Amino acid sequence: MIARLTSWFAFVNLACMALYLSGFIGILRTMKAEERIDSDFGDGLTYLIKALPFAGIALAYDVGLGVWASKRRGTAEAKPAALLSAAGIVLWVTAWLVLRGMT
Repeated sequence: MIARLTSWFAFVNLACMALYLSGFIGILRTMKAEERIDSDFGDGLTYLIKALPFAGIALAYDVGLGVWASKRRGTAEAKPAALLSAAGIVLWVTAWLVLRGMT
């Protein structure tokens, strides 16, 4: 069960991170092509449509995994699942904090 859980965790987080970064990098490329330093309303709207949903999907999965682990506290699967959930949430918060300063 843990092997399958780990595989899904890696797939969901890596796929969503790749799609999130592609949307974010698209905004940066547009800003560079238009020779702008600061982002505007259109960039924020593009971020909300193209990048943020993927972060939401991955965070919902990570939080769901944490809830699943907390309901099975006495089992052998609970601790690795809780650690994966915490690692995923830390990954997304870190990515958001690092990329926030780029726009």
